[in-house]
Amino acid sequence: MTGQIREFREKDYQGIVDVHNAVVPDQPNSVSSVRHNDETRADNIHFRRWVYEEDGRILAYAGLTHMEWMFHPRKYYVWIDVTPAARGRGIGRALYDTLIAAARERDALTVRTYVDETWTDGIGFLGRRGFDKGPVERKSALDLRRFDPARFAENLRRVEEAGELTLLTWMELAADPDRDRKYYELDVLIAPDMPSPEPLTTPSYEDYSAQVYGHPMFYPEGNVIAVDEDGGYVGLSNLWLRNKPGSIATGFTGVMREWRGKGVATALKVKVLSAAKAAGYEEAVTSNDSTNTGMLGINERLGFEPRPAWIDYTLELATEGAREEA
Repeated sequence: MTGQIREFREKDYQGIVDVHNAVVPDQPNSVSSVRHNDETRADNIHFRRWVYEEDGRILAYAGLTHMEWMFHPRKYYVWIDVTPAARGRGIGRALYDTLIAAARERDALTVRTYVDETWTDGIGFLGRRGFDKGPVERKSALDLRRFDPARFAENLRRVEEAGELTLLTWMELAADPDRDRKYYELDVLIAPDMPSPEPLTTPSYEDYSAQVYGHPMFYPEGNVIAVDEDGGYVGLSNLWLRNKPGSIATGFTGVMREWRGKGVATALKVKVLSAAKAAGYEEAVTSNDSTNTGMLGINERLGFEPRPAWIDYTLELATEGAREEA
């Protein structure tokens, strides 16, 4: 190492995005997305970022943060990205030491991270430092050029013609003055039923609105809501824009418990994927907890094909209730 580790500065956005995109080229990020996330982060979230700079160029960066949707005051998420050309020089080890020292300063119970299952060096790095393997997030992709919505027309027709629900896009619900809050209330109601390594926490409506509706990747045309006869929102499925031409990401699909088992989730997904295909997108990507057999089955029937999974790893730093003396 001939450079330095220092705190992130305002001028570093493009540098960290370049590193990220070199490390995970299939999931490219953008300065606008990173800035948005920084600017809309909830006030109770501790967040800190470092960069490794050499000859004026950022070659790696790392971060420590509370997990906003799984908030616990003493549990954190960490990451380290080192551009491939700079690996094997001890940069990752130095950033790791920086992260763990900062976590211990905050009396962290655990730190959590994840790696692609094909990153054998990263898995070995975590194993040597005592991280325990946790949940597996299965990734998959759908070739929208081969996706035939007509195969699922009967399912869609059965849900819509039952007369109990109407599937409407975000834009089609623009006349509903309560749309934004009803969507939020539905999302936070059904999200806890999704498998999660930690209990989900509910963001405030104000934080949610800024983070979700104001996100540069929010895609109104790719949001479909199931509306009952009384105007209540009972299910949703959404797509998110990506910084990869021709590709779009499926976000959350969920239905209120009393409406499950009636084909609503499948109909919602068919509707959003059909819209993406009609808009000219060639690929849809998604990820699901490996225990979420229901959604995995729906995706498989729709034609999603497996890609390398993300694996969750956790390191225990302290015991619940124990605090270091000041």
